[in-house]
Amino acid sequence: MELLDRETFIDWMERIMKRFDELKQTTPGIPQRPMINGEPLLDNQEVCLMLQISKRTLQRYRASGTLPFHIVYHKTWYLESEILAFMQTHFTENLKRKRNRHSQSE
Repeated sequence: MELLDRETFIDWMERIMKRFDELKQTTPGIPQRPMINGEPLLDNQEVCLMLQISKRTLQRYRASGTLPFHIVYHKTWYLESEILAFMQTHFTENLKRKRNRHSQSE
């Protein structure tokens, strides 16, 4: 097996990177992430990380109808705007409850 010298290796890497750049320019319409009507879709893992919840809790939210979701080709997706609205609604409610409990205990 023949080893490449540093100069040859760099030359090949530059060719590869140039090819990637050319590919990127010829396919500008392909989104980096799945979208519906131009709005980003999030998968289960991304939503769990955003909400800081387990997959099981996410499943409970879906089953109860608390969190809207979409199934596309047998995969569950969430519209980013719906997740942000969910966060605003539920996190604001929880914050109010905590404040009420705190003020009542004083």
